[in-house]
Amino acid sequence: SNGPSMIPSFAPSLLPSASPSVAPSENPSFLPSASPSIQPTTCYMTDVDRFIAVGLVRYIGRDSSRVGIAMETPECGSIAMFDDLQTFNNKNTATSRVHDISSSGFYSFVQGEQSAGDGLINSKEILGVFIMNEGLLHDSSSAIVGEVGRIKISSGRSLTWFSKSDFLAGRYVNPVVIVRLNSYTERDPCHIRLRNVGFDSFEYALEEWQYLDQIHSEQEVVYMIVESGTHLLSNGRTLFAGVQRDEQLNRDSDRLTLALPFSSSPVVLSQVQTFNDPNPVVTRMDSIGSSSVSILMQEEESQGQTHGEEMIGFISYGR
Repeated sequence: SNGPSMIPSFAPSLLPSASPSVAPSENPSFLPSASPSIQPTTCYMTDVDRFIAVGLVRYIGRDSSRVGIAMETPECGSIAMFDDLQTFNNKNTATSRVHDISSSGFYSFVQGEQSAGDGLINSKEILGVFIMNEGLLHDSSSAIVGEVGRIKISSGRSLTWFSKSDFLAGRYVNPVVIVRLNSYTERDPCHIRLRNVGFDSFEYALEEWQYLDQIHSEQEVVYMIVESGTHLLSNGRTLFAGVQRDEQLNRDSDRLTLALPFSSSPVVLSQVQTFNDPNPVVTRMDSIGSSSVSILMQEEESQGQTHGEEMIGFISYGR
């Protein structure tokens, strides 16, 4: 169901704002105009460990729209949001962006690169979100399986690398790292690129597309680390994470299909974990079902859409 009546009463519900035209507080001159076309969200899970909610926003496009969070307890601490497009309706290279995040809601939109001049035209995609608090993640037996934290990237050139090493859990055996932007301080499209993901550290950088000036302003960044494997949470849901080696991927033709251990469609996050090919790249997902998901890499439109071998990490939540 697309309606909020199907969301459990104990859950925070992700609903369209009654006033989507409210202007964001953060650098509004850079933001696309607000769109009233956003529709209700399905909420999959809430109120366990560091998770506030995991769900789907139907639908987002190139205009920034506000999604309200109706919570019984608005005092939820510092919010970290992890977002990813769950559909591949428009084949242009794109990522999702979220900003102006608070206990009452957030703004989201699809951001396409425009190296070929077309960008996104009337694209409507489903957005998956993990809304979380900072701190350690535990499974149903209270074992540490991951963590969530906040970092910041100062202004400077694209691909200025930063290191994160002081993990809350100390170290991991085979970690999956997802890093997302939680701010929107300038109009040039950008995303986070990772490299050297190891048991006790990883490196991250802002990456702009090659047609841009490679200078970007300061951004707020959040990270989630989950140990590879299947983790049963205390609410009976499953957190499933892993890393898969990808040989050369070409958009629309070569896709990585991963097996999933769910009985219904989960929410999935994915990100390139390596820097083997220096050309800017993002992941896109398609055909998310209970037993599998297809992942592909996208370079900017003006490039050949052939990218070298990389490691792809994914984190998924479902029942």
